[in-house]
Amino acid sequence: MYLLRNLKIRGKLILITMVTCVMVLLLSGGTLIVWQWSNLRQTMVRNLSIQAAMIADNCKAALAFEDVEDAETILKAFKVESSVVFGCIYNNEGELFATYYRGDSDSMTNLSKFQEKGYGFEEGFLTVFEPIELDGETIGIVCIRSDLEPMRVILRRNTQIIIAVLLFASVVAYFVSSRLQKIISRPILGLAKVAKAVSEKKDYSTRAIKQSNDEVGLLIDSFNSMLEQIQHRDLELVEINEKLEMRVSERTAELTVANEQLSRDVAERKRAAEALRQSEVKFKTIFENASGAIFIFEKDTGKIIDCNSQAEDILGCVRSEIIGVNKSEIFHGDILGGDKSASIQENSEGFEGRLIHKDSHEIPAWILFRKIELSGKDLMVGLFIDITERKKSEEELAETHRKLVEASHKAGMAEVATDVLHNVGNVLNSINVSATLITEKVTGSKLSNLKKVADMIKEHSDDLGEFLTSNEQGKHIPAYLTKVTKLLTDEQEDILEKLQSLAGNVGHIKEIVKMQQSYSKVSGVEMAASLAEVVENAIQINSSGLERHKISLVRDFEELAVVNIDKQRVLQILVNLIGNAKYALTNSEKDEKIMTIRLCKSHDDTFRFEVEDNGVGIAQENLTKIFRHGFTTKKHGHGFGLHSGALAAKEMGGSLAAESNGIGLGAKFVLELPFKEAGVDICQT
Repeated sequence: MYLLRNLKIRGKLILITMVTCVMVLLLSGGTLIVWQWSNLRQTMVRNLSIQAAMIADNCKAALAFEDVEDAETILKAFKVESSVVFGCIYNNEGELFATYYRGDSDSMTNLSKFQEKGYGFEEGFLTVFEPIELDGETIGIVCIRSDLEPMRVILRRNTQIIIAVLLFASVVAYFVSSRLQKIISRPILGLAKVAKAVSEKKDYSTRAIKQSNDEVGLLIDSFNSMLEQIQHRDLELVEINEKLEMRVSERTAELTVANEQLSRDVAERKRAAEALRQSEVKFKTIFENASGAIFIFEKDTGKIIDCNSQAEDILGCVRSEIIGVNKSEIFHGDILGGDKSASIQENSEGFEGRLIHKDSHEIPAWILFRKIELSGKDLMVGLFIDITERKKSEEELAETHRKLVEASHKAGMAEVATDVLHNVGNVLNSINVSATLITEKVTGSKLSNLKKVADMIKEHSDDLGEFLTSNEQGKHIPAYLTKVTKLLTDEQEDILEKLQSLAGNVGHIKEIVKMQQSYSKVSGVEMAASLAEVVENAIQINSSGLERHKISLVRDFEELAVVNIDKQRVLQILVNLIGNAKYALTNSEKDEKIMTIRLCKSHDDTFRFEVEDNGVGIAQENLTKIFRHGFTTKKHGHGFGLHSGALAAKEMGGSLAAESNGIGLGAKFVLELPFKEAGVDICQT
């Protein structure tokens, strides 16, 4: 249909006519062939039945006197019928009495399909049965089988005739339709030609020629009418445009003269105002977007005269509540008293202090003061960076460390505690690095470079606007302040990122401690537990080593019900198995290190944990030795982990086994335990 849609109209008309003629001829020819096929079958059955009746009548005497030779002589009459491939006579007992075969045929009637009277088409043959009757009694059956070649010959000849007629009719239809299609296509093509000429030349005076009064003629009339309307409107539009252009030209000349004069008057004022505005905007942007809270107060009286939006956020006040109050109401005593008072009077490199929130709680901050002079007054500028999260992280770290040590002593799980502390040690190293980087970042802040800028602003406090717009050094101050603001913002983002990392590491330690505490119970006690959760806890204890050695962990957990198990013993065994697999992978030279942990039901009454790796593997002679006390393949091993694990598994009614195909082919350890489905609130010993 897509190809037909893009075909020219001449081709469409010819194609439609041709398809219609061919379809009609095909339908007629097909109907004729079907009818002739049916008619030929009936004719063949009728002729063969007549021949069978004649043979039956001629064979009565031969069959009655059992003269086989006479019967076969009668059957030889079929030689004149080339289509008959086989003929025979059966006696009244269904036994073959006499036969005839065409020279090239060995076909024979299937006795299982023997029937007294009738015919049938099968396997490309027509078979006719005719009874032989003598004095009203059936004494035998005549069977004649003929091929269908005569019928096929007639059908092939008729089909060839129909195809020839179809081809001839198609040629005639093509020539006739190619002439008649012009009656429809010629007016339409003429209209399309006119439309194309109008579109390309924009000549709306062109008209299409009407050739008939049918629908095509109506289309041409409508098209010509449309062109006439467009031509009329085009002329009106040209006239209006000419008048409008004349008026616009006159008005433009007047406005040009006035605009030139006005532009000269405004240009100078605009340049001066824009320079001043840009300086103010840059200064305000730097002030409002600083990396911390900024307070400006009088050095002598301590009265706060301005602050930025970060100061509002930190203190929980609006700016109107801060401006006008004394610094002692906002700054904690550790800033105002003692050695810190000197920091307010002089420039400092930064120190830690506290601010007082609106609701009276204290906010720890990193503080930096600078002295400036403006309009003859000595002012102090203070920058306060909120370090609440850092302090909170330090406190949480100390508390977490205390809990971790206490939990490690109570657990009674030597190997588990060792792995836990190893994990925590790695996290503490990360925390120490983050804290050191934060301290170095704050200590090396670029705020100390603001002193020179403050001194320059102080020297030109009386003509600050002119200094910032006209002086060569003053012009660079806004750009410098913008650059410093970006640096301070980057420093703040870097510090916040490190604080977030530090807080995340503290949270990681808390999760490890929480998990360790949940297993700090007396060994030998069975309680309801989620098997997947126990495995995840064992993985968590070894997570640091897995990540450090870039080991890919694959979990394959079957969803099982909550069971009663000795959680402490199971955890100890799993931690040992995961640690051994980690050691095997670490010492492997393979690029891809994969550890697979499976949890599944092995039988109706047992389940199993599988820890599999593609590491260094186990020699066949060591598969049983590894569970002996004191036997180890590790350089610094003690040969106790697998031995104690096997004993613990046996005490729990299960087993611990190892599988390996040899050195370098990895290994798999299987812990199989009884499946004791837990009820509600079950805890037994």
